Amino acid sequence: MKNLYGVVVIYNPENEVIKNIRTYLSYLKKLYVVDNSETMNESCIKNICRLSDKIEYKFLNCNMGIAYPINLVIKKLEKDDWLLTMDQDSYFYRDSFLEYIKILPELKENVYAITPEIIYKNIFDLNNIKKIQLKKSRNVFSLELYFL
Repeated sequence: MKNLYGVVVIYNPENEVIKNIRTYLSYLKKLYVVDNSETMNESCIKNICRLSDKIEYKFLNCNMGIAYPINLVIKKLEKDDWLLTMDQDSYFYRDSFLEYIKILPELKENVYAITPEIIYKNIFDLNNIKKIQLKKSRNVFSLELYFL
């Protein structure tokens, strides 16, 4: 396994998102926070960015949905990198994310996604780790994965 990156797509975030980000941030090489809000919540964003220098924030100034922000991040990654995709309401219960990290190096080359079981409401809801498989064609990346 090369690296594990993360992307969290946020929309009109409140400070509660900080608690959720803390459940996985320490395990990531870098976390991309992509903001789909029309208006930036500057106070909340400052608090998010203060969590770590591993955080890169991008404000889209409009709601582009889930797939667009994830695809922005995928274009920055290498072929063998892993990507954790999260929404602002999702988090990992206690240290359960460690179980996923342990199995990543053991997965075969043809595994493109592992997904957790949803145990309650938004706990693990929409959490996915995807191995990035990119193909360069005329300097344009095309995905070989399905996205939301």
